[in-house]
Amino acid sequence: MFDYDIVEATAIPILVELLRDGDGDVREKVSGAVSWPSYNEAYRVALADSGAIPILSDMLQDESEELRDNAAETLVKFSEDPLLHDRILDAFGNLSFQNMLHRLIQIRASI
Repeated sequence: MFDYDIVEATAIPILVELLRDGDGDVREKVSGAVSWPSYNEAYRVALADSGAIPILSDMLQDESEELRDNAAETLVKFSEDPLLHDRILDAFGNLSFQNMLHRLIQIRASI
């Protein structure tokens, strides 16, 4: 089992810093790594509190499709959290976000 406090205090801020300042390859890898914890409420809050939302929102405009998809997936998870939904309203107008939301809805419907 993971100790959420340790992860929140150490890994999340480092990941957010790498999202902000890493090169393209690092940002792609980290954006994928960040999408996994976004499925956990405590991690979502830690990511949001560490400043990940504006960085991920900016990534929706990136040249890299993988980076856009990873950012969109993470932001979709934020949108489904009543505590964080209002913090990502700008993303709803983005095509990458809408496409990811549609894909995840289709996946869930097929399960």
